[in-house]
Amino acid sequence: MAHVTAQGFTNADEFVEVPAGSIKELLKTLCRSTLPAGVSLPYLCCMRFRGLRLFLDYKERRGDAILAGDYTNENDAGEITRWTGRVSELDSLKDGDEIAKPMTLESWAKWEKFEEQVDSYLRHYRNPSGTPLSYVIRESAEVTQEIKDFEYATIDDDVIETTVLEGDQYELDNQRVFELVIKPFIVKGPGWAYAKKFARTRDGRAAYLAVKAQAEGPAAVQSRKDWAYAQIMDATFNGKGRFSFQSYIDRHKDAHNTLELLDEEVAEGKKVTDFLKGITDSRLAAGKDTVRGDNAKRTNFDEAQQYLLAITVGWKTESAAERRGVAAAGQGKEAGKTGRGRGKPGKGFQKKNKPRVRLGHYQFDEWSELSTDEQAQVRALRKDAKKRKASAATTGDASDDAPTKKVKIAAAKASESAAKPKAAIKLAVSVEEDDGKTTSVEAAASEKPAVASDKTVDTVSGGAGDQFGRFAHKPAAKDTAAAVTTKRRSSL
Repeated sequence: MAHVTAQGFTNADEFVEVPAGSIKELLKTLCRSTLPAGVSLPYLCCMRFRGLRLFLDYKERRGDAILAGDYTNENDAGEITRWTGRVSELDSLKDGDEIAKPMTLESWAKWEKFEEQVDSYLRHYRNPSGTPLSYVIRESAEVTQEIKDFEYATIDDDVIETTVLEGDQYELDNQRVFELVIKPFIVKGPGWAYAKKFARTRDGRAAYLAVKAQAEGPAAVQSRKDWAYAQIMDATFNGKGRFSFQSYIDRHKDAHNTLELLDEEVAEGKKVTDFLKGITDSRLAAGKDTVRGDNAKRTNFDEAQQYLLAITVGWKTESAAERRGVAAAGQGKEAGKTGRGRGKPGKGFQKKNKPRVRLGHYQFDEWSELSTDEQAQVRALRKDAKKRKASAATTGDASDDAPTKKVKIAAAKASESAAKPKAAIKLAVSVEEDDGKTTSVEAAASEKPAVASDKTVDTVSGGAGDQFGRFAHKPAAKDTAAAVTTKRRSSL
């Protein structure tokens, strides 16, 4: 004990003045000092010493007198065990733990959720004694003996309810609450009008309670009730879209909880009636009838919703089975007569062939399957085909096996009869058969002057190409004789 007094401590009150976070440093200093022979500071001793510091702070924050012998395990007190465990609990908390921030209070209808989230948020922030900052915004300002004597489940619950709202540490904690909650989550909503007057002093508790009083006032309470009833009446489930049946249940349950907190009694039968009314999915029609016919389900919301929810769970199983069946049927179509329709391509499996490079027309999906190089090859083939068609050879090069017909049109400009407005064009058509015989037909037609040309074109039916082909737009020459020779060959 001489080493403790050597550090300047003469009584327990002076020991309490040392910040709880500095006790570790004190213990390190004691360990570095020269200890008497046979004296040591084992780990358990250090843990109990730190627990003593927390116990003394606890007694002071409650306004209790510190008496010798209070920190003991005798007489079923168990204070040493309790506060040593508290040391381990606080050491396990990590400063880097992510804390979920509360929502912004944008309307009074959201007050209930906002209040819950703020309480959880402030429980993660602690003062040097390990007390959660949520004690600052608790409802009761006074700490009565009845509150002190209550059996709390945890030390956190105990210190939140029994820590007095005064002293230097409370003032620091109160200002910190203003910075953590009031400024970031209330300043942008309707509550700021009631908290703003406490901004100069940064009185977090006063600002929060002012907002709470307005949120829980008669007008706000009625507004929250209206919101809850609207949630129930507007909710519908038709089985379409992403709004699941579980989400439909949650919306009703959330509204029921809000009404219960506002002391609004809603009969179970009314809850079930409203719940069934919003269900329009025909697949639940039989289930709804069952609920109406069963007195236990008709008068108990939880039983009714759980019964119908079990039916919708079966939908997922059936849908999965249907999808597997459709997939198997699709694969079966791809398989051959002896194929199995699933698995790797094997015997009887007809694998879809990739489209080849060709000159003809492609469907969109076929064109998409071609690579960039293959698409370029197709374009080149089409370009060459156009060139060949534009500059076709005068004499046909068709084989004897394929019957073809070439028409040669030769137009020569007449040197005379320039004064005539229109000139007669004499057409001599000679048809040479395979046996060597030739027949001739002459015809006359009046045409406009045309530029002399010597073109050979493919034709399927004689005459149509001349009138409607790519040379039909060019005028005929005056005093011009056109010789049209048609050769027709046929295979023997």
